[in-house]
Amino acid sequence: MNQLPYFDINTITLISLAVGFLTMMLVVFVIFRLNKINSEDAALGVNKIIQEKVNRQIEELIQQKVEAIFKTASTKVDAEVNQFIADITKLAQAKAGEIAGFVEKAGQEQVHESQFFVANMLSKVEKEVEVYKKNKMIKVDEEIRQIVLSAAREVIGRAISLSEHEDLVSKALERAKKDKIFT
Repeated sequence: MNQLPYFDINTITLISLAVGFLTMMLVVFVIFRLNKINSEDAALGVNKIIQEKVNRQIEELIQQKVEAIFKTASTKVDAEVNQFIADITKLAQAKAGEIAGFVEKAGQEQVHESQFFVANMLSKVEKEVEVYKKNKMIKVDEEIRQIVLSAAREVIGRAISLSEHEDLVSKALERAKKDKIFT
């Protein structure tokens, strides 16, 4: 971006006042010189009238020049201020765009990290559930065997081995299939 020299309004006002002061000093100097010349030529009345006209014309010319300088300085100050405001506005818009991009990118990264975290947690929970189910099934299987052995003792009146029990259960299941108890 093209950077302009920065002058605040106080500096510009001070410069304008200095130019005005120097102009007025020039007018005073010219008038003083003309008066000095005028006093030397006091004998000539015509010269005095001409001198007064010249003085008025010089004063009017100086007044016009001072007004033109103030108007030019004011126009330049306005132009520089407007350019400065335009540059600041462009810079602010560019920075706002950068910030919006950063915020959007950060939001997307947060979403991605959250999804990754949830996926990892889900995988971990699923593994824990599988281990829990496996342990519970082993425990339930053991409890069922104990119940069946206890029931078999009461029904048969004696304790049978696990292999005998499995044979009895297998035969009972085969008969149930033939009798179409399980469909």
